[in-house]
Amino acid sequence: MVVPEPELEALRDLVRCREDLRGDLMACRHRITKLLLRRGLIYPGPGAAWTRRHASWLGSLAFTEPLVQLTFAEHLSCHEVLLTRRDRLDHLIAEQATTGPWAALIARLRCLRGVDTLTAIGLLTEVGDFTAFAHPRRLASFVGLTPSESSSGDRRRQGSITKCGSSHARRLLIEASWHYRRHPALSVDLRRRQANQPPAAIDAAWRAQLRLHRRWTHLDATRGKKRTTVAVAVARELARARLRAAGPRPFLERARRLPRLPSTWKDVMSRVEDRSKAGRPRTHPNPPTRPRTTTHGRWIHTDDRDV
Repeated sequence: MVVPEPELEALRDLVRCREDLRGDLMACRHRITKLLLRRGLIYPGPGAAWTRRHASWLGSLAFTEPLVQLTFAEHLSCHEVLLTRRDRLDHLIAEQATTGPWAALIARLRCLRGVDTLTAIGLLTEVGDFTAFAHPRRLASFVGLTPSESSSGDRRRQGSITKCGSSHARRLLIEASWHYRRHPALSVDLRRRQANQPPAAIDAAWRAQLRLHRRWTHLDATRGKKRTTVAVAVARELARARLRAAGPRPFLERARRLPRLPSTWKDVMSRVEDRSKAGRPRTHPNPPTRPRTTTHGRWIHTDDRDV
């Protein structure tokens, strides 16, 4: 665990304030929608909800009951206030992303597909130092995207993800993973974000597109998994890709040389058998000469007990 700098912790408070405001805005929109739905009023279009046309339609509504009209006007006023606050916070966050000491790291993260300023700066504030993770798999475990496991003997059983760590960072990764269901491509906005960036970051972003889209296609079309399950699996791979795009090259070369841990208990036993065949002992090289027993959870020698 890395203690963040005071500047980074202050930026994290700002990003979390914007996240709380997003929840308040969503709740306010739900109240307006349900108020209209209880009276049989549904937006007929054209266009999607909460656009300029939708706002004009909301402004043209009138109710015969004075109290209902007053309640509706209060909800609309609250919605406008929340929109103004959101735009103000977005402007402050955009300034910090371009002028702060972490501007270069945020720019490299924005080279990835589905990652813009809010997502990049949100991950930076929640994760902190990307170089603190010795392997990309540990970053996925830090944000709670690794599956839980309950294995015994030769049986291996995996469950849902652990959901440990920051729920904000986990939501950002899962939302960004939905962009990889489409074929790899470079849009105009993505080209603009990748302009004047290091070639290593651009190459890592393109390789991430190829790998994650292939992963999505395999889980969705070949194995028939649910879309939500596929999005979580791709988000776990995306966390590793972001570490490669953000970390320096010497750190990544050191991470590739780490030994791979055994995945199942069967692999552990096979390694023990290999050691036995090679003539190496399977147990402790210096086993205790005297028998041991337990007393209140402590291991003691049999001769030391009070008789």
